[in-house]
Amino acid sequence: MKDYQIKDMFDLFDGKEPAPEDKQEETPALIPAAPIKEAGSKEGEEKRKKKKKPRKKKTDGVFVLPVYKAAFDSYKECRFRFRKVSGDGKAIAREVTANLKRIMVDIELVYWQVKPKSILPDTFALVLETIIVIRAMKDFGDLSTKDYGIISQYTSKLSVNMRIWSEFHNTSDGNKNPQE
Repeated sequence: MKDYQIKDMFDLFDGKEPAPEDKQEETPALIPAAPIKEAGSKEGEEKRKKKKKPRKKKTDGVFVLPVYKAAFDSYKECRFRFRKVSGDGKAIAREVTANLKRIMVDIELVYWQVKPKSILPDTFALVLETIIVIRAMKDFGDLSTKDYGIISQYTSKLSVNMRIWSEFHNTSDGNKNPQE
């Protein structure tokens, strides 16, 4: 080794002398496997963009039905608002969310034409029961007036959509007008 190399190595090892030349092994030169790309290259940016794929929006099936969307929004809002409920209200809140899940399942069954005539009246009754129980939670003090107001907007939208959807199924299956 040359003197200037030894001096630099000596500085690197905090004052310790380097090993004698005959005992040092030469390290093989590293050869890169692929050409090194610049940090701001367009190819690297394109690869990063390709890795991120946005979630596809479901544009078919039961998920586009307004009644299903209203039921899901009601369920989501109830779950969010019922976190604050304590005591006996927790059990009632679990029952309400279970009813909303059951409503979504019934909507899906009717969508796939699994006995719509028998399922729809029961589902509509379940919607009304859910609305009544939520009102009772507010009256008993388990739910604040603000939370009740927000939840009731979602459940009333669900009720309206459910009524329209059940009328559609009653008229399309039997070709009867609901006014007759």
